[in-house]
Amino acid sequence: MTGPDEAQFDELAEWLRRASEDLDCARVLLEMTEHYENIAFLAQQAGEKYLKAYLFYHGVSFPATHDITHLINLVATVDQDLADAADDARALSRYSVAARYPTPDLTVSCEDAARLVGIAGAVRSLVLEALPDCGSADA
Repeated sequence: MTGPDEAQFDELAEWLRRASEDLDCARVLLEMTEHYENIAFLAQQAGEKYLKAYLFYHGVSFPATHDITHLINLVATVDQDLADAADDARALSRYSVAARYPTPDLTVSCEDAARLVGIAGAVRSLVLEALPDCGSADA
């Protein structure tokens, strides 16, 4: 795909809007609460949705998955450099489900949460830079 048509742009805009909301919420919670597991989950969701937006833009089918590693592997089919740059995002996968439920072996510290929010923010920057005509869609 060279770029989205109007209907596709609307769907792309929705992927980007939802990713942005997750990232914004994670950032606000990080400043206001100690709900670090929730912050980790929101960071994971933001990273996932930004990667899915990129794949959608390029017409790459993706499964209903929270596996960031799988999504990065799909991104590599379009742009290996972007996939390499997003490699740190693989750390987010662990927080897609486990962070939402009592999980004895999962502890998220303030430092962990801040790192994960930073990773999600980096994914955002990478994706928006790779989709220059879609930056305005990230509300």
